[in-house]
Amino acid sequence: MLSSLGRKCEQCRVCGGFSVHHASMGYMFGNKKTQYWYNTRTGEVEQGKQSPAHELLGPFDTADQALHADERLRANAQEWAEDDAREEAERNGEQYE
Repeated sequence: MLSSLGRKCEQCRVCGGFSVHHASMGYMFGNKKTQYWYNTRTGEVEQGKQSPAHELLGPFDTADQALHADERLRANAQEWAEDDAREEAERNGEQYE
């Protein structure tokens, strides 16, 4: 995905949101769609960026998506750990259980 300035913005592997740069650039250039963020410090959903970026996951299109960001993060982390273990076992010629 490219930002409004043509810079590549990566989708977050953890929460599925896009980089803060992309979200803020979209807002600056007229995309005023409401965005929701999950605050990792408070565990609350914020409408719009209200807290420092290092405390936020997102953006998300709905408050419900943001509310479940921590669940998605845990599920993704578990899936990646299993993938890594499976790949390591295959490299070592072992059977992954």
